[in-house]
Amino acid sequence: IMLGLPIAVLGFVLLPFAPTALALATFILITNFGMALFRSPTVSWLGDLFLPDDRSKANGIINLMGGIGSLLAFLGGGYLFNNYGRAAPFIAGAILMVVALSVALWRVREPRELVEGADLEPVRSIGENLRLLAGRADRSGLYVLLGILLWFIAFNALEAALSSFAVFSLGIAPGSASIYAASISLSFILFPLPAGMLGPSVGRRKVIMIGLAGLTLLLGLAYFLIQGVAAFIAVLVVAGMFWAMVNVNSLPLVYDFGDERQIGAFTGLYYFSSQLAAVLGPTLGGVVVDLMGDQYRWMFPFSAFFMALALIVMMRVRSDRPSSAAQLN
Repeated sequence: IMLGLPIAVLGFVLLPFAPTALALATFILITNFGMALFRSPTVSWLGDLFLPDDRSKANGIINLMGGIGSLLAFLGGGYLFNNYGRAAPFIAGAILMVVALSVALWRVREPRELVEGADLEPVRSIGENLRLLAGRADRSGLYVLLGILLWFIAFNALEAALSSFAVFSLGIAPGSASIYAASISLSFILFPLPAGMLGPSVGRRKVIMIGLAGLTLLLGLAYFLIQGVAAFIAVLVVAGMFWAMVNVNSLPLVYDFGDERQIGAFTGLYYFSSQLAAVLGPTLGGVVVDLMGDQYRWMFPFSAFFMALALIVMMRVRSDRPSSAAQLN
């Protein structure tokens, strides 16, 4: 965390000052490299500090904090952009990143003991862990990772296009577009705790599938429904509700079908899938927008298609969590 944070902050602060597209791509690469170093160890605390039955609820609180942060980013970023220029949101975000991670490093006490009765496992690469999952008789863990890849392709593509859709399709001013896009963050504040409570009681897989089905239907209809600001906000709020059901329960589900002795490694697999989607989603979505004559409205059926694929994949996942003994075999 202490290694990755300064790298991410450096790249993030440089973004608004990029003089060329190549420089912008370089600064994005630096930012993502730094974030890749510190995000996975930070989130793996979820597995280190909480028992399996508490992880969905704990992740609900994490997503609540993320929703508040996203809301502040959208609203505060729009205000800073409108009043102080394009560099201001990036500088403010970098300062907040340093403060947040400093607090985490100061206050979080990492557990020093291994799970009772478990032997220390050798460190494996991403490829080795994927082969380990693929070699099991039950390949549910592999299907979960594939599902994560697909639904994050859908979400990242849509998220990247929201402001552009608001500006170019609905005619909203750039600074205001960011503020309206904050509607989806409002859902992250309202719904992650209920979604986290549903996970252990109803079943994480079932809650995720309900969320994916809702998103598939909603985003498919959004192409026709969104004709103004009111409909735009309404769709984002409802989409955020369904997305909370998916996102809050996804990482705990990875742990369910992973290995309790390698929480960090399986957090890395989760981020391998989600960060690969962060590259593929906006890229593929941008190609679709280009092919459709720069009509950002097509991002809604694009995202609905990948949510539907994720739903089909999740049907292959076992409905029950394997026992601890089964995870270690």
